[in-house]
Amino acid sequence: MNALRIIIQKFFNQDRIFILDKNNKYEFCEYIHANSFRNNPINNLFYYYFFNTTCDEYNFDMYDNIIKKFNCANSIITNMFVLEPQINKFLDTFSKIQRVYYGFVKLAQLYKFKKATVQVTTDLCMNDLDPKNSNVFVLYQNKSKYYFSIKDLTNMLNRNLSNCIDFAPEPIITKNPYNNVMLSDADLYNIYFFMRWNDRVIPELFQGYFMTNFNMKNFRYNYEFTIINSFIKNYIYNAHHDTLYPIFEDMFSDCRHITKKLCIDKEFPKDKLMNIMKPYLHLYYSWIHATSGTYKQCNAEYALKRKLRLFVNFNPMFGRKMYNVKRSMFNKRKVEHYFEEKRMNFYKEYNPSILNKPAIRPSRRIYVYVEDDALEGENIVYSGRSPSVFYNYQDNQRDFSSSEVTSVLESDNEDVPGLVYNFDANNEVNEEEPDDDEETKDDDSIS
Repeated sequence: MNALRIIIQKFFNQDRIFILDKNNKYEFCEYIHANSFRNNPINNLFYYYFFNTTCDEYNFDMYDNIIKKFNCANSIITNMFVLEPQINKFLDTFSKIQRVYYGFVKLAQLYKFKKATVQVTTDLCMNDLDPKNSNVFVLYQNKSKYYFSIKDLTNMLNRNLSNCIDFAPEPIITKNPYNNVMLSDADLYNIYFFMRWNDRVIPELFQGYFMTNFNMKNFRYNYEFTIINSFIKNYIYNAHHDTLYPIFEDMFSDCRHITKKLCIDKEFPKDKLMNIMKPYLHLYYSWIHATSGTYKQCNAEYALKRKLRLFVNFNPMFGRKMYNVKRSMFNKRKVEHYFEEKRMNFYKEYNPSILNKPAIRPSRRIYVYVEDDALEGENIVYSGRSPSVFYNYQDNQRDFSSSEVTSVLESDNEDVPGLVYNFDANNEVNEEEPDDDEETKDDDSIS
């Protein structure tokens, strides 16, 4: 504040500069009267302001002094005894003084920024950052500099602004993770305009926070729906697969009339399954926890059920355990298993009429029961013209002796009555629907 007082005295060409405090207040008044500085009405107005904005340097509050400064200027402008020409002259002089003051403030800021020590030169993943890069933002706090990548800043802002407790919006003020100091409004403005000037996509929540002048109360009130939707998305796509698996089970239970055809093996890797199901879980949580009655919530229920139907129709065998039987020397067989992972692209539109047919249709299937230590108790299906593929099958179970199984596996060209389905060769999908008589014949052969 002393800098502004010195600028005012210099502006009026005083030969003696006072740093006003409680001890020299009256000495300053005597100097003004003795040198006829009160003869000019504009000088009177500024000295009145200068005298009434004194403060205790040991209990200095910058924001309080800024408020005092503009309140005093406003009281001069609204004074009924001040003529309009004097008001215009006062505002012109006040603007010039403010321009000089802010010029020195900017100079001091640049000097402090240049002389500040660099505390952190890497991002949150310990990758080195170059401050000259357009993707790097330099944060100045407490006489120190911290380097941040735009990606880290965006993630921190989204995570804090979309924070919810039991799906009730409770945004958090973003802090510097290295010193736990809250980002000031000036820091937030610098981050926002840094993104704008570098043609970065500004996150929706941060844009809303900017539009409310970084007022957390107004932001929570005006952007409640957006906060909840962003929280759901961040939670689903960033949570661990062990956390998402119970949600996946709830989704399958609530949509059991659609997912009952799927039989996902318990040994199917959870991390891979959750990565596949994340878009569906996002729709499910939007349906359950989004604001009731909104278009977002109603559309999520419809979209989820439609996508699940397409997913099931595309490959009803998804998630089942499959077995490969490979022949080696001396007619020995080696059994290997894998999981059926063929699935539809969630973001691609499919014609529902095409998806009504199974994606996997082998040329020939034989239902057998194998008595083996590795496959004990497994109901499996033999597929193809040579022993190549086995997978679980629960329907039409039938027991055979070991000699019958061996004869079946060795008969590549012979049809075994009651055990064989004849399909198109080379595993090609037949686009024509089978006749009713053929289906009845196949069913009779199974029984």
